[in-house]
Amino acid sequence: MDDTIDSEASPSIYDGDLEMGANIYSLLNTLEYLEQAYIAGDVPIADYEDECERLLCICRILEDTTPNVFVSFAKKYNTKCPLALRRLIKDAPASRERHNRAVSPRNEMYLLFELSEHFITLVDALKLGSTLVEELFPLVHELIGCLKCVQALNVSIAEDKSMLEILDKLNAWHTRLENMAAHEELDGSDTRQLMMDTEAAYGSFKTYLRMKS
Repeated sequence: MDDTIDSEASPSIYDGDLEMGANIYSLLNTLEYLEQAYIAGDVPIADYEDECERLLCICRILEDTTPNVFVSFAKKYNTKCPLALRRLIKDAPASRERHNRAVSPRNEMYLLFELSEHFITLVDALKLGSTLVEELFPLVHELIGCLKCVQALNVSIAEDKSMLEILDKLNAWHTRLENMAAHEELDGSDTRQLMMDTEAAYGSFKTYLRMKS
């Protein structure tokens, strides 16, 4: 992966401004590290909330100026900051989340992008030969969690038959992997089946997005 910021990059992201590109990259990574520290319990809640609010405030300013700038940047440069993107979706520190908050179209777009990234990550891991449960289960778990979140927030997805079939198949794999020991591996046949089910699910998801647009 090459995270180098090129001044010739798409003007839709930061109008060729190298400094702005660097700022976007820095904000995403800083927010990602902050979320990791909060999850690990390495930062006091008060300090976490203050810093998270400060970062989100800056991000809102950039989003107002250039809509979808962070998703566009992360997608263009393959920047892996899933926790940062999730925090941008919630638009509030994790310690203050209100789960019944109405979801804006911008936040829904972030979540759909994140789901796409989870599909790609799992497919890539399988293509690279990952077979250990300890490698695959976290990826399937994150994918399932994100998919359920998308369904909970989007009525049309929750009622879509193909999306429900996707969740059923992936839930079956999640249950199976969860009941295996971390050191165990999937055999060649199971790995191919998981690959086929994941790619089919991703294909259905992309079809849904095309029909939605």
